[in-house]
Amino acid sequence: MSITEEQVAEAFESGPPIILAPGPRTTERTAPEPDEVWDLPSGIARIYHGEGNTHLTRPVLIADGFSVGPTDLNLTWELLEYGPFPLLSEIRRRGRDVVLVGYRERSASILENAETAMAAVIEVIDRRTGDHPLTVGGFSMGGLVTRYALAKLETVGIDHQTQLYYSWDSPHTGAWIPIALQAFAHYIKKLNAGFSNQINSPAAQELLSQHIANWEDKAATSERRLAFLRALEEVSNWPRARQTRLIALANGPDTGVGNGIRPGADALSRRRGQHLRYETAHPVRGRKPTRRQPPRPDQTQPRGPHQRPARHRRRPRRHPPRLRPPRRQTERPPGPAGPPRQQPHPRTLLRPRRQRRRPTAAGHPRRPLHPDQR
Repeated sequence: MSITEEQVAEAFESGPPIILAPGPRTTERTAPEPDEVWDLPSGIARIYHGEGNTHLTRPVLIADGFSVGPTDLNLTWELLEYGPFPLLSEIRRRGRDVVLVGYRERSASILENAETAMAAVIEVIDRRTGDHPLTVGGFSMGGLVTRYALAKLETVGIDHQTQLYYSWDSPHTGAWIPIALQAFAHYIKKLNAGFSNQINSPAAQELLSQHIANWEDKAATSERRLAFLRALEEVSNWPRARQTRLIALANGPDTGVGNGIRPGADALSRRRGQHLRYETAHPVRGRKPTRRQPPRPDQTQPRGPHQRPARHRRRPRRHPPRLRPPRRQTERPPGPAGPPRQQPHPRTLLRPRRQRRRPTAAGHPRRPLHPDQR
């Protein structure tokens, strides 16, 4: 029984949505009931008071990142609480109030979602008890949303009273999705258009440094990203308030040790007539690439050729023979005609070489031959 493409597409559409999360959803990380819920333009905010606080006192605003559909703040809570370090619980334990900001459509334009973040900042200032400054930021796309929101508030003359701006793994210089993966998402659009629509969404085009709208297109910078960069320049790119400190957080091991891959290295490349190039090997015509073996412990110190074992002596490199063009066979010009060459006597040709008599010098008699040589 064969399955048609229409049946596969219908199965994708009727199935449950696929959620990429670091582990199953358990009851241990379930979000508690929020102390307050705010309706914002094109979004929502949930407030969780810190320990010992009955009102919004020391707010920490966290903006959601990129995806499709409305923000699931329960899932956002679970992701930030995942692992051995529950971030939100630790923030609340230190007496700070958590303000989670979500959007009605996470794949909408960053400029549109920035309006939600601006409204959240203004609402926090109005409902805050005391004059403690704000901490504003977000992870992934949320860092760009709050970056533009604070810069836009400064441009229009509103004091955002933010002491610290942070971005958590935010692609300030442009996000990257492999072009092959984008092309594959567009190629299976007939079976499942969700991935293709997500890549072609306004927010994705503003984030990606290189984008293709169809699988046959060439990679280029989207017009939406160029418009977003121009909008950032109009608000001075970053928050410029004197009291605002800008920091960035990278989700990495914090060891400073790389993985051994040079930036910009080719993962796999091949040209016609050449072997595959991988790691540090270069294409050599007519020869197979070889991997360099690490030196043995007993070969770390250089030794002379007389001390090196025979099996470790370097053999002379054999170069392939050079192909030279064949010599041209030129005929010699005929010389002047002379007397015909005299042919030897047949008996002379049959006589052995040692039996040929040589002329003797004058005054010296010939040596008699041995009886066997006669």
